[in-house]
Amino acid sequence: MNKITRISSLIIMAVCVLLLVQITGCGEGADGTADGDVMDASGAPALPPDESLTVDLSAFNDGESMVPEIPDTGNAIQQSPGTPVAGENYTNAATRVVTINTAIASALAFPTGLFKMAKDTVPVKQSDGSWVWSYSMTYDVFVVDSKLIGVPDGDKTYWTMKVSVDNPIIPITDFEWYTGMSTESNTSGSWQFNDMYTPTEQNPTVKLDWSVEVLRENVDLIIENIDTRSDYLGDVLLYNVKPGIASMSFNDISEGEMWDIIWDVETGAGSITVPNYKSGEKSCWDAQKQDIQCY
Repeated sequence: MNKITRISSLIIMAVCVLLLVQITGCGEGADGTADGDVMDASGAPALPPDESLTVDLSAFNDGESMVPEIPDTGNAIQQSPGTPVAGENYTNAATRVVTINTAIASALAFPTGLFKMAKDTVPVKQSDGSWVWSYSMTYDVFVVDSKLIGVPDGDKTYWTMKVSVDNPIIPITDFEWYTGMSTESNTSGSWQFNDMYTPTEQNPTVKLDWSVEVLRENVDLIIENIDTRSDYLGDVLLYNVKPGIASMSFNDISEGEMWDIIWDVETGAGSITVPNYKSGEKSCWDAQKQDIQCY
């Protein structure tokens, strides 16, 4: 069974979550503030940049969002009506990107959405010196309460996202969904995610190291599957963005392959280098997704 088939159900859930999310509350009012807590947000640590959790692969999905629509027919790539059929090189790259993107989305889509909501929330300083961003959202008929906790410690801030869900069948209370660290300059850090489908125990799934520099034009992410229960344990994605160019290298441990894909962030033209495609030769496409000779 291929990777897309095995995890497509998780992605469909992630897509539904992103579509159904509605913020129902932001922060806590004065009556929700414990003694010794302060509503003044001045002095709160800066939230890590969105780029620390974002892999933009829209060049391979006709400009759609990060989470791909799972087609009904295996790995087929959706073409916009009226567009010419893409060449072999782009199609091969896009098929592999769907696989990678699906694996990423299943672990990061919902947590990333929750994290971004914190930016619309006023943090509350706690008596122990930590800061808490509290907010709620609805998913279907359930209420998801989120608490993003930031603990300044010298030149670093340590982060914890805890969630509670009022699901009567599988209630979740203060589940530690992910933790992280950011430097004082807010240009580097890390995240680690736990499996929300095992709320009574912590099962680490993904580790992410990030670096975002120079007006957020340079981005480096290293994403590793650390789930000891997974067939994909040890798979690593290296994602890099610099002015005009994006690239990723995917080390597929289970298949013993390394995939290298590079593309122009403006035009979408790019190249793919994979051992089992065209004998490992660099293969290119243009802005119209047609095969061209590499230069």
